[in-house]
This record gives sequence, structure tokens and C-alpha cells, in this order.
Amino acid sequence: MTTQDNSQKQPFWKTDWGKNALVILAIVILYPFVHKMIIQEAAKGPAPKFETVTLQNKQVSLDDFQGEPVIIHFWATWCPICEHERPDIEKIAKEYSVVNIAIQSGSDQELIEFAEKNSMDPAIIVNDKNKYLENLYSAHGVPATFLVDSQGQVQFVKRGYTSYKELSEQIEKLSE
Repeated sequence: MTTQDNSQKQPFWKTDWGKNALVILAIVILYPFVHKMIIQEAAKGPAPKFETVTLQNKQVSLDDFQGEPVIIHFWATWCPICEHERPDIEKIAKEYSVVNIAIQSGSDQELIEFAEKNSMDPAIIVNDKNKYLENLYSAHGVPATFLVDSQGQVQFVKRGYTSYKELSEQIEKLSE
């Protein structure tokens, strides 16, 4: 009976269950940060080369942007975060090259209609129906933004909302 009384007085975090709960809690809290750092560092280096076709049947490849920075931006029509960041991406596209890659967003015609409705330039939109580019860049989840420098090296990766200001600052760093 004494052992039962002692175990009842022991704080939860000192019990086996408590210790396990603390370890699980630490993993849950730290995982997103560690995972993000690992993914972003792993993505840096030579940008995967691609050749594809835009919604206006224009051939586009990574080699087209040699000597200049290019933003490879993965998004979807159904993504609320993508919708929120769209004005920033469109604004940066007026100053720098951007390849917008739509993921799981319907047919080409549906994407063209979406682009027209949202005042987007379909000339820089690629419909990645077979997930080739998504897999090539390991851009699982939208939005995902990759900044490739003039030498073809990925210098910046962001999963989630990316502002015009943040992208501009990253591009400015390239010219330093």
C-alpha cells in the first residue's frame, strides 16, 4: 500500500507515461522547424533542369533563364494561401522572370479561364498534370517557391506564403 501512495504523489512528468509524453511533445514541436531546415538546405544546389510547355503552348526550360534569376513557383487554384500571395507573385513577375507551375488544378482550359478571371498571364503558367515538375523539385505541397540564381543554383526555398518584399530581398542578396 505504501508503494501505491508514493506513485500517486509522484508528478506526472516523472512517470514513464509522463516522460514519453514529454518526448512526443518535443518531437511534435521541433519537427516542423527541423524538417523545414533540412528540406530547404537539401533543395539548395543545382536547380533541376526541365523543359515543359506553358498554357499558351510556348516551350519553356530552365536554360531559357541562364544569366538571370528566375522564380519557380508552385501553386494551385484551390489553395487559399496561394490566392492570398498571388498579388505578390504577379507583382514580382513584372520585374523578374517567374514560372508559375499549377498543381492539381484541372485542365488547361480550366486554368486558362482561372488565369483570365484573376488577371494572370497564362504565358508563364505551366499545368503540371502529371506532377513531373512537382516531383523534380520535391515541391510537395503548395505554395512552394524556389529562387534560382543566374548560374542555375537554387538559392532560396520557401514553402508557404512568400511576400513580394521577401522575394525582392532574396533577389537583392543575389546581386551582392
